[in-house]
Amino acid sequence: MRPTFRVILVLIAVFGLLAFGVTEASADQAADMEAAKVHYFARRDAEARAAFERILARDSRADEALYYLARLAKRQRDWATVAARLEEAVKIVPNSAMYWGDLAEAYGNQARGSGALTQFGLARKTLDALKKAAALDPNNIEIRAGLIEFYREAPWIAGGGMGKAYDEAKAIAKIDAFRGAMVTGGLHQHEEKWTDAEKDFRNAVRIQPDNTEARFALAQLFTQTGRHDEAFAIFEDILQANPDHYASLYQIGRVAALSGKRLDRGEAALRQYLESPIRAVGLPSHAHAWHRLGNVLERKGDTAGAREAYGKALELDARLKDAGDALAKLG
Repeated sequence: MRPTFRVILVLIAVFGLLAFGVTEASADQAADMEAAKVHYFARRDAEARAAFERILARDSRADEALYYLARLAKRQRDWATVAARLEEAVKIVPNSAMYWGDLAEAYGNQARGSGALTQFGLARKTLDALKKAAALDPNNIEIRAGLIEFYREAPWIAGGGMGKAYDEAKAIAKIDAFRGAMVTGGLHQHEEKWTDAEKDFRNAVRIQPDNTEARFALAQLFTQTGRHDEAFAIFEDILQANPDHYASLYQIGRVAALSGKRLDRGEAALRQYLESPIRAVGLPSHAHAWHRLGNVLERKGDTAGAREAYGKALELDARLKDAGDALAKLG
């Protein structure tokens, strides 16, 4: 029997309400997610964690909530929790290169603090996760750079090897010639193939003449190989174009400390570095800057100033062995 027109209207109304309810629930979920992210990016970690946990309690397949909970654990360097959250996320969304890449990072950091047997297992899991990420996003240079780091650092029994690292560098060069030159230069530098590394970094400078990263890498290579005057010249050129390039300020002080040259300039650069309110991620700590300032002052014959600088370095970081040894030698 065909349904009457009245029954059809009722059914349409019911399905309409159900659809509206689903849409409304999805909208609420999206709003809650955005509110949780606001807490996360404002670094209100406790509030963000509670908000993401509430989302997950309502929907156990909320992979984005799992991802952000992993990132919150990463801020605490709690790599076991990072791995656990991301393992759940990749079960829900197995085709996310980002999730697999972050999971590889978690495994790698867990391995660093583990015993030999556990370390080997985690190393294999790191490599597997990186390979999955690379397969899902072959043009992702960051993921391929992670593979290079793994191949360079891991023993062959765990899947490492410099040949594999160079293969990844070639793959990167096909995607981005500049980035390929940079990573290949880094590999040559790691193997102390100084001439090859210099050619690579100079090639990177040729490809992108205004790129500070390539010139900075070349200057660091010169520092490492004792070509201090050339290193000074590049760091000064970088500062000429960008007076707020604090990494170059620090390096001028470091080269002065290592070489005994341009000590007044090195002291001034380190004091400027220490006075700066800017503390970008990746820059050397103030403790390291005080240690290098102590080196410079010691070379200048200012024993009292050096002693004070080493003391300040240790106040900021009591684990800074080089500063402690230098202070002990001064008596």
